[in-house]
Amino acid sequence: MAKWELFRYNVKRPGTPESLVVSGLSTLALLGGGIAATAAGAQARGRLNDRTISDEERKRNEGKSFLLLLGAVLLMVGILSAVWFGKNLLARQR
Repeated sequence: MAKWELFRYNVKRPGTPESLVVSGLSTLALLGGGIAATAAGAQARGRLNDRTISDEERKRNEGKSFLLLLGAVLLMVGILSAVWFGKNLLARQR
């Protein structure tokens, strides 16, 4: 249990290797998720404009179009996480 507490303590301190790993991985996950959700939402949105699809498929794509908003939010949070990662990296160099 003491190792876990030490890890949690080090994650909160900027510049420690644990903090860099956690912030780097979260940045990659958020940016990747944001890009994937935005792409899926844009594809669904593009399919809504296609006149050759059935009404059933159109309804499914309308439900997926919220992914554009989700992707934008994930990308914004990912950018903020990248700023936090940069701050940790600079603290590491000092």
